[in-house]
Amino acid sequence: MEKIGDGFSGEVFRVFNEREWRESVIKIQKSFQGEEIAISLKVNELEGFVETRDYWVSPKGVCCLEMEKADGTLEQLLPSEDFSLKQRIEFYFEVVFTLNEAHKEIGFFHGDLRCPNILFLSSQKPRTYAAR
Repeated sequence: MEKIGDGFSGEVFRVFNEREWRESVIKIQKSFQGEEIAISLKVNELEGFVETRDYWVSPKGVCCLEMEKADGTLEQLLPSEDFSLKQRIEFYFEVVFTLNEAHKEIGFFHGDLRCPNILFLSSQKPRTYAAR
């Protein structure tokens, strides 16, 4: 398990799920936030968000989310010369469109929208983590 992030609401670790034989990320909440589980499951029904694969609450009341592992973040993309200006603009429009659809469909409002929370898969399609 490798720590890859420490945000406002919790720590994030890269893990290998041996049962499913895939890489994932585990977010361990700093305090129990049952509403984040509900939000994560709702946005699973929409395109453009990182998939929440599993969740559990430890005996001590710590909430954990297993999520799809992304290949990079918008923060890493910005200084990169691998993408043209046109591609970068398309990424921004995809993020805005996805967040707008989530707001219209399920009333979702992203409470921590910043470059490290805009994730990219190898398909180069941006996804966002459904932070509260």
